[in-house]
Amino acid sequence: MAKKRLRPAGAARRAEKRPWAFLVYIAGDNNLSDAGLVDIEEMCREGSSGDVHVGVEIDTYGEHTGSIRYEITPPDWTGRGHRTVIERLPEKDTGDPTVLKDFLSWGLRGFPAENTVAVVWNHGAGFRSLRRDTGYDDVSRGGGLESAVPIDGVPVGLGLLGAS
Repeated sequence: MAKKRLRPAGAARRAEKRPWAFLVYIAGDNNLSDAGLVDIEEMCREGSSGDVHVGVEIDTYGEHTGSIRYEITPPDWTGRGHRTVIERLPEKDTGDPTVLKDFLSWGLRGFPAENTVAVVWNHGAGFRSLRRDTGYDDVSRGGGLESAVPIDGVPVGLGLLGAS
């Protein structure tokens, strides 16, 4: 499946610089797929704003093939934001740090901001491994989170939140 850009006209609107960008990488190609979709719906309840861009990439197990990149819109007349598909990507190993780096580069280009928060969402293997992608069985392969950053010219601070 080739990379498909579904909404190029929205790029002009997203290009305005805002105080904040919130980028969420949901590596859910495992038993957390449903929880990732619920979290996107939670983001839609709040929506983005004139101060905050919200960009999301999700890879799920069984929901669809490949990953989808969304923009979360500002709330409409109903008071809710919506997930707008920006592009569909072919199946890839979202446990591979280079795939995360590609998402971060996309997010930094498409959602310019003075400050950016990037959330790497999954089981929480910490900095050892990004995650287990069911289709690739790669929990111990490759570099960890630190190999996906820094991106040239972008200061990055890494932190780890998790629950047992």
